[in-house]
Amino acid sequence: MKVEEKNYLDVKKMLDAARLQRTTGQPSFGQQRDTALFFELNVRLAELLGNFNRKKGIDFMDDFCLSAAAFLKIANEKKWTYLVLLTDKKISILEQKDKSKFIAQDYLILQKMLNKSYFERNAPAFVHAWHIFIKLGLVDFKFSATEIENAFLKKLMEGKKN
Repeated sequence: MKVEEKNYLDVKKMLDAARLQRTTGQPSFGQQRDTALFFELNVRLAELLGNFNRKKGIDFMDDFCLSAAAFLKIANEKKWTYLVLLTDKKISILEQKDKSKFIAQDYLILQKMLNKSYFERNAPAFVHAWHIFIKLGLVDFKFSATEIENAFLKKLMEGKKN
């Protein structure tokens, strides 16, 4: 009997790992914490897409995982975890999307959605940004769902040791 390899993201497991990640230097509660978390996500996304645009043979997986962790920390903080869970069907839909013609435009859309989420406390905008981000990983960066999950969990475990 052949065991079929799973091809989905276990976002629940990733959320749990992100929740346990240390967040030193950030306020521990309230609006200041939200601000710090959204700021961290913006910086991580800028680094990820800046490195991608330079295309110097860099492995983008570490940057992608750090950005994913920032997304999931916000989801944990805002109690939006149930909104970022991805079904096999949703992963399949995202994998079938076309590759971006101009990734800078996707970045600006991500920023718009994240700003709307932050300033208007808009959960659907956050989810839209999350889906764009995951689509970038699956389609534009050509990562498999399994590669993302494994690298994410490994990266967060490394962070715990430091």
